Amino acid sequence: MDDTDKKQFATIFYGLAEEYGGTITKNGVLLKFEALKEYPIQTIVQAVNWLVHNRGKTYPPIPTIEEIETAINKIEQPQNLAEIQCDIVLNYLNCHGRDCTHVFKNQTTKYLMENRWSFRILDEKSKKDPALDWFRKDFVRAFDEIENSNIAILPGRSERCKIPADNLKQLI
Repeated sequence: MDDTDKKQFATIFYGLAEEYGGTITKNGVLLKFEALKEYPIQTIVQAVNWLVHNRGKTYPPIPTIEEIETAINKIEQPQNLAEIQCDIVLNYLNCHGRDCTHVFKNQTTKYLMENRWSFRILDEKSKKDPALDWFRKDFVRAFDEIENSNIAILPGRSERCKIPADNLKQLI
């Protein structure tokens, strides 16, 4: 963030104070701005939105820097995990080629590589596009959709992923 983001940042924190029934001074806003200025304003907006929807406690009324940074890590974590898993897939492709039979430990990656893509397909497409940029983008998007959905149950996943009986037609 830079000085042009101060007004939006202040508006966010005054609104957050109102949401939790507290107050924040101008100096308090400036302190938080300085402590969080390494993050883009859009990341702060996303983290505060996450806190509004997920924060279990209301004391202190204004979230601490640590709470905000924890929220930032939570909103950034799925994409990082998806990118890490994509790197693992591509490393196996580079090392073992089209005949790789690796079984992935991450259940979402395993599901995607068994049901959406295969090493043979990736090997064929890498001849036209060696970087497989399209794969990285599609894999991360698909990984995030599965991780954040309640549509399918995958082995090793939590109970929240079971399909309600009235939505079984989604599988057909």
